[in-house]
Amino acid sequence: MKAEWTPAGGGLATLGDDSVKHSMVLEQIGGASVEQVAGLFRAAAVKRFPRGNISGECIFTSAKSHATQAAAMAFFKAEYARLNGKGSLVLTEGAVTWTMADAMLTAVQVVQVVGLRFWIRYRFGIATIS
Repeated sequence: MKAEWTPAGGGLATLGDDSVKHSMVLEQIGGASVEQVAGLFRAAAVKRFPRGNISGECIFTSAKSHATQAAAMAFFKAEYARLNGKGSLVLTEGAVTWTMADAMLTAVQVVQVVGLRFWIRYRFGIATIS
């Protein structure tokens, strides 16, 4: 799997790529919409209306090895600076591509450190997958 992030006004960044040992684990992806539930006069059951406003999350963890501890820390600092960025997130697995336009990077966390290998969890707010 490969994850590429292009923030509005910025350049393409590869956040994870299994083909180059930038290991990735897709933890969660999905969405929900707003629903209105109304009790109608003399109805046997409530009426349910979809109101749109679809939103969801895409969460994945990516591991990358570094030459030194200082390089690993500088890498995380640069990733942390991407927070609140809006843009396009593209996940690719073989011939299948998911494009999430208008994604927003909402969290960047170091979840594990093993020697010089840092595991970073990325959390994106998403609205559409095409």
